[in-house]
Order: sequence, then C-alpha cells, then structure tokens
Amino acid sequence: MATVRKRKLPSGLIRWQASYVDGAGKRRAKLFDRKSDGEAWLVETSHDLARGLHTPANASPTVSQAAAIWLKRGRDKNLEPMTLKYYEEHVYLHINPFLGAKN
Repeated sequence: MATVRKRKLPSGLIRWQASYVDGAGKRRAKLFDRKSDGEAWLVETSHDLARGLHTPANASPTVSQAAAIWLKRGRDKNLEPMTLKYYEEHVYLHINPFLGAKN
C-alpha cells in the first residue's frame, strides 16, 4: 500500500514522506517538499511496479554493471563478432572511465 504522510524532521522542517512496498516486500520511502510531489511520484512508481519496471534508486546498478549486462546479452544473442568488439571498445574506452561508478 502506498501512502503520503506529513513528517516533522529533527531540524524542525516539515516534509512529506511517500512510501510503498516494493515487489520484494521491502518498504521504500522518499521525502518531498510538497504533498503533491509525493503523490505524483507514488503514481509513477506504482505504475512502474505494476509493469515490473521499477528499480529503487539505492538498488540500481552502476553504469559499469549495466554495461557488463548489456555486453553479456549481446554475446548471448550471438551478435556479430565485430559488433561485440565495437560495443566492448565503447564501454571500456569511453563509458566506464567517465561514468562507470555512477548509478
């Protein structure tokens, strides 16, 4: 069940906490400045959960991990050897050195 609740932080600020239970049964939450922002985020998140596309921000893979999965999928699909070579070059020379550690 998804909810949006008013929270008073230790600093005295008022925030709106939107929370839901993900597919694995774990409660996830995010804070917002406005209630409407939290409700909009919950609608989008619920839609993604229903379609099986949602990945929580703290559980998302790094760019490097996603690239490794992408390359493996290309090998599994038996792409042309030169195509795989070019993909690997792009990943190892251009993507991982600059963005590899980012989520």
